[in-house]
Amino acid sequence: MTAIKNNNGTAVATENLTTVATAVVANNPDNKERKAVNIASDLIEPSNYNARKTFDADALKELAQSISVHGLIQPITVRRKGEKGEHYEIICGERRFRACRLLNLAEIPCIIREVTDQQAYDLSISENLQREDVPPMEAAEAYKRLIDTKRYDIASLAMQYGKSEKHIYQMLKLCDLIKGIANLVSEGKLTASAGIVISQVRQKDTGEYSE
Repeated sequence: MTAIKNNNGTAVATENLTTVATAVVANNPDNKERKAVNIASDLIEPSNYNARKTFDADALKELAQSISVHGLIQPITVRRKGEKGEHYEIICGERRFRACRLLNLAEIPCIIREVTDQQAYDLSISENLQREDVPPMEAAEAYKRLIDTKRYDIASLAMQYGKSEKHIYQMLKLCDLIKGIANLVSEGKLTASAGIVISQVRQKDTGEYSE
């Protein structure tokens, strides 16, 4: 039996929870239905290019509790890895994967995508940017990583994510902050707007994102 505690200390028993019974169907970009398949959890591994680096422990426990009751409503997206495709790399859904591992699930529902490194990279970053609760420094770093691929500029990012060019520019300025100030923004001790003001005062020598 596995017990997961939520914020108020209530334990939720997950006896005999080794698989997710919820049937899941998702749509791919080609508008074709793609059904999830169960994959052994020990064959799944996170990717190195996930823009999301922080995972709140309490929030993961709450998600695990929800999964224990309702199953995994939205499967994770993976691609095959290894010479024989014997492992799977997460493209989208590392938080859901971590919650499932808290429950010691033997199998996890996944949608397998055949994508290139470039496509996997873009999908992973895009999923994080579309979250409602994405921390400002993570959003800033995600935009910068897309800019650094040379496949995007501020205008194309603004169009893709429904933001103004000014917003994208200001978020990119957070990447110019010195480490100590950036950490304060990451920890919520300094607002993103204050960080942007500081970065504009202290212009980066290269002027890479100057207006």
